[in-house]
Amino acid sequence: LLVCNFLIAGKERIAMRKEVMETNLENAAKYEQLLIRLREFSAGNTLPMEEPLLTDIFKNVSKILLKEESLLELELPLVICGDIHGNFCQLLRIFNRIGWPPKVRYLFLGDYIDRGYRNLEVIALLFTLKILYPEAVFLLRGNHEASPVNRNYGFKREVRNRGFSTLFWLTAQITFNCLPLAAVIASKIFCAHGGISPFLKDFDQIRNFQRPLNVPSDGLIADLLWADPSDDTENFALNEIRNTSVMYGKNAVMQFCKDFSIDLTIRAHECVEEGFAYFADGKLITIFSCPNYNGNNNGAALTIDEECKIEITTFCSISSSSNVENEEYLNAEDEKKH
Repeated sequence: LLVCNFLIAGKERIAMRKEVMETNLENAAKYEQLLIRLREFSAGNTLPMEEPLLTDIFKNVSKILLKEESLLELELPLVICGDIHGNFCQLLRIFNRIGWPPKVRYLFLGDYIDRGYRNLEVIALLFTLKILYPEAVFLLRGNHEASPVNRNYGFKREVRNRGFSTLFWLTAQITFNCLPLAAVIASKIFCAHGGISPFLKDFDQIRNFQRPLNVPSDGLIADLLWADPSDDTENFALNEIRNTSVMYGKNAVMQFCKDFSIDLTIRAHECVEEGFAYFADGKLITIFSCPNYNGNNNGAALTIDEECKIEITTFCSISSSSNVENEEYLNAEDEKKH
């Protein structure tokens, strides 16, 4: 029955992609052309971005996202990426090193925008890939994919500075409101941007959230996007660092894994020096994919194969961190850890 349901879901998504593409064949060709331009981006160059085309991409990707559950249920293999934060060169670096969709399947954990310099290119590439290859690219929501945050941390400013309208920014928020909130991989790995919550008692709570939705200031949705692990608490405590959501300790992670029959939790949301960090005796991994975000931190992406073996690719920081858009950055050597 599960296999049949999976096959049916796959057929529905193929039909959905066909429906999206056939509704506007002219723009479908433009999507392909835009993807080529984005892939061939050369560091330091200006890439023209057209508001009507990006608006159309937002509207079509929203249809695809809303066909998915608020809790994605995915199979292996997958590459999992954390925060990108407008670092388009790093996004290209990940795809060029590990592989491009649809040959390689990806799950991104959110925070695509803010603080970086090419937010529009990042979301244009990810959303275009989602339209073209909906079964190879999966996108979760991060805390920056919410208007109270991205109006203040760079995205809205970039929209304005590049000549786009306020209506375009508002359209982007509608699309962000459509993003799924969490994922379960192979029934054993839980993924969310921030992590776990004391309000989470059953995965149906996440499945039952109706999107599009705004992010509330507290509660389960807020925790999925905002919560942090902490060595200073055993279970749950108020997150005084962020002034919202909670912090969770080792005991909370262990109990969550036991209650939900989960082997591993993977989250993003925090810049960690090596690009990845273990917590709770390896039951939780933080993955952060944007090098040079906070000084000389590395970035990382996590690959899980069909047998659930994990390989972490680190993307080293570069010394010239004041300019992350140069050939040195795109061609920097990477190191694999097992």
